[in-house]
Amino acid sequence: MIQSTARGSLTLAAVIASVLGSAQVRADEDQAGKSAAPAGIEEVIVTAQRKEESLQDVALSVSAVSADSLVTRGINNLSDVRPGMIPGVIVTQFSGGQSVLAINIRGVAMSDPTQGTVEMTVPVYIDGVFLGRGQGAGLDLIEPERVEILRGPQGQLFGRNAEGGVVQFVSRKPSGEWGVRASASLGNYNEQYYRLSVDLPEVGGFSSQLS
Repeated sequence: MIQSTARGSLTLAAVIASVLGSAQVRADEDQAGKSAAPAGIEEVIVTAQRKEESLQDVALSVSAVSADSLVTRGINNLSDVRPGMIPGVIVTQFSGGQSVLAINIRGVAMSDPTQGTVEMTVPVYIDGVFLGRGQGAGLDLIEPERVEILRGPQGQLFGRNAEGGVVQFVSRKPSGEWGVRASASLGNYNEQYYRLSVDLPEVGGFSSQLS
């Protein structure tokens, strides 16, 4: 009886140890799975309120299109933005000219963006610099970091004429290291498109870029 009880005790101890070991293995696997899981959605930094902040913290209707997304969508300038690419935004070439654009956000637009006496209802900014007229709004984007589209009135930070919204170009900052990026494309009707951007080494704390 004593030996039988001892054997029973050993068997029970082995079962308990086995159960505890399995629980520890499962806990280790769960922890490893959590470590391997992605951290979450990549943070997008915008300057929609005149300062850099996370897109999720901005209480505005903003669409931020990164440089990689611009390349994927084939957007070289604002005239390449087709209806449906950005919700609530329609960009058309005024009178067939590529340099003058009519920007319509949520139905707010100008009937004639070439009028010099009327402010644009959707102003365009390049690195914080305001383009006062629709002429020249179709310029090519050489080294954009992102394009921000603010929908709805933005008069508090961008002037009283920003009734429909705002378009902001944010250029890529120089890296401070020597580098060259080039691209070319060909199309119908003898279309040729070339890009070249050169980053120069940092000198005296200043970085520069030629595009």
